[in-house]
Amino acid sequence: MADTKITALTALTGASVTTTDPLPIVDVNDTSMAPSGTTKKIAVSELAIGLGIANAILSWGASGVSGTTTTRYLFPNYQDSLAGTAAIQIEVPKGTRLRNLRIRHNTTAGNGNNIVYTLRVNGVASALTVTIPSTTTAAQDTTHSVTVAAGDRLDIGVTKAASIGTSPSGVTVTLEAYV
Repeated sequence: MADTKITALTALTGASVTTTDPLPIVDVNDTSMAPSGTTKKIAVSELAIGLGIANAILSWGASGVSGTTTTRYLFPNYQDSLAGTAAIQIEVPKGTRLRNLRIRHNTTAGNGNNIVYTLRVNGVASALTVTIPSTTTAAQDTTHSVTVAAGDRLDIGVTKAASIGTSPSGVTVTLEAYV
């Protein structure tokens, strides 16, 4: 088997591929095996992440987040009303990695004080968080990722250390899911 070319192996159909199936890949940055690179393995799910292929886009939103310092929670998908004061959680059906938290204020307002948007997992703040002034249109966290398990509950918490005066409107949040 060690001398068998990859092209001579039995084909696997797309319907049979799982996210944990390993694939051979040559890491051209690691020349410890050969000047052309080192052969390594990568899981299908990791390859999708490396290529930037999200399996799903999750979204939350509200018409506004209030100008006061009261903690608010965005609605799954979007609701044309002020973000609520009680978390509305969605349950994750399958383990996944979440990343690229993006915030958009469709209409900016207020005094420019910061608004902090945080992905919460089972009611606990995660590493995915974005701080954006109320007078800024968009911001994102493309550095951090969070791995969640089937059955975990997600929500987006909105906090402010100081009043922002008037709330931005048309607030939307998106998050990429990689199974």
